[in-house]
Amino acid sequence: MVINSSLIKKLKQHPVINAVYQVSQKVNSPIYLVGGAVRDLLMGILPEKDFDFVTQNELVRVAHLFSKTVSGNLIQWSLEPPHFRVIFYLNNNRIEVDFSSFQGDNLYQDLLNRDFTINAMALMTDELFQEGEIKIYDPLKGEKDLQKRILSITSSLSFDKDPLRVLRAIRIAKARNLTIDKKTKVEIYRHKDRLPFSAAERIRNEFFKILSFSGTRDSLNLLEDLKLLSILLPETEEIKDQQKPNNLSRWEHSLETVEWCEWALDHLGELFPKFKVDLKAHFSEEIEAGVERQSILKLGSLLHEYKNTFQGDRGNIGKEIARRFKLGKRSKRILENVISHHAQVLRIFQQEKINNRVYFRFF
Repeated sequence: MVINSSLIKKLKQHPVINAVYQVSQKVNSPIYLVGGAVRDLLMGILPEKDFDFVTQNELVRVAHLFSKTVSGNLIQWSLEPPHFRVIFYLNNNRIEVDFSSFQGDNLYQDLLNRDFTINAMALMTDELFQEGEIKIYDPLKGEKDLQKRILSITSSLSFDKDPLRVLRAIRIAKARNLTIDKKTKVEIYRHKDRLPFSAAERIRNEFFKILSFSGTRDSLNLLEDLKLLSILLPETEEIKDQQKPNNLSRWEHSLETVEWCEWALDHLGELFPKFKVDLKAHFSEEIEAGVERQSILKLGSLLHEYKNTFQGDRGNIGKEIARRFKLGKRSKRILENVISHHAQVLRIFQQEKINNRVYFRFF
């Protein structure tokens, strides 16, 4: 796989890459772009919002110079190992740029310590601005796994270093249409019980991103197969134990509801041709960092039967989910409304005539 020349040209023009190159010249030390951005470049995708850089020297100075260059907000993400994040806005888009020192003595050791082989690749920013072919540093043959569309851990210790990676594996696989290999699935299952030790905000971001992709039912089934869903949403275990009056499984009904919900989101133009643009913007809105309205809607669709089955405090599932995932007030309110008023859809379509005001009030 080769990064095409037009993509390289666009990358060199990106304000982040340009600023990092300027910083590398000032500190006279190479800075490497690593992780998902390199993976995406090899897939023909231009990274735009998330960038990870590593350097062997002058980390603090590098982070400060970059922050000053882009007029960003500098945050020290962690002390050990030292890790800085710069946040700034470009054309109303939030850009996050991470800087860290090598995990180990050199770049090779740093890449060996990363999560998945397809993320264990790097390129030197200086070489982007030089003539000739760009060298991809790839000690674990991540490019070969990318060609085979396989997601594989770098080592059996990958999930020990960060248990959140068990969710990240599913998120990356869904985002880039990859297959998680057998050994990685075995390790996910083996490390699943350590997931709750990750920060709730990090779990939330990964889980809601998974919900934002198409094929949500398949994602939920994969989470279920790996025994992660019952950790994220223990309520689903109680839904599975219930039967609807017509002997249809409540769980299957819930999954079908998610599937139809996703179908509706994908066919807004056919369902509401006059409001297609407005509704698409409405459902793709990011309510808070990492949480889109459509993800909340899908989650509410999955859990709507829980409210029907249980009453009292246990019926207020929206409040409990918001607490568990550290959702903000607005996200919490939307989730509670979806679960509480889901039957309103049926009542609306039982009407003989539906005017625009009814649609407006519903949405």
